[in-house]
Parts: sequence; structure tokens; C-alpha cells
Amino acid sequence: MNLSEINTINNRLISITEFNQGKASQLFRRAAGGEALVVLKNNHPIAYVLPCKEYELLKRLEKRCDELMDSKQSFLSDQILQTLITELRAFEKSGDNHDCDS
Repeated sequence: MNLSEINTINNRLISITEFNQGKASQLFRRAAGGEALVVLKNNHPIAYVLPCKEYELLKRLEKRCDELMDSKQSFLSDQILQTLITELRAFEKSGDNHDCDS
């Protein structure tokens, strides 16, 4: 891991104190811009602030995983999971993180 990657990770770690000091809207703007943040309390993660589309993709993936567990059609389910993983990777590379369906 290089210094740039460490700085990127470090910039995504947010103390709960920052929310308490009136910086919540600034942090939410960062998430709306596509940045996933980790909220820390006493140096331990307590919450994640994610862009809407990333959260929606994760919920779809969770639903598909549940379907896979209930299904006997593992080949079809594997294909669906691969499609969702491809979509998630495309999301990570794109700048289109601003739209929320809800």
C-alpha cells in the first residue's frame, strides 16, 4: 500500500465528533459525491455513510444472495450475482453517483 492509498483511507475515516460539531451536511455532500465514509466513535467503526446508488446495489446483492440460498438454480443465481458484481465495479469506476431513487 502506498502513501496515496493510505491518505485516501485516512480521509474516509470520520470521527463522530465531526457530526456533533455541525459538519454533518459537509460529510453528506461528500457521500453524495460518491465517497464512502466510515464513522468512528472511540476509534471503532459505528456507521458507514454511502452514496445512494452504492447502497442500492448492496441491497440488491443482499436480495440476490438470499434468493441464491433459497434456490436450487445455482447457475442462474451465480449469473445474477456476477451481473451485480459487474454493476458494482462499474459504479466504482463511474462518476455517476449522485442519483437516488428514494
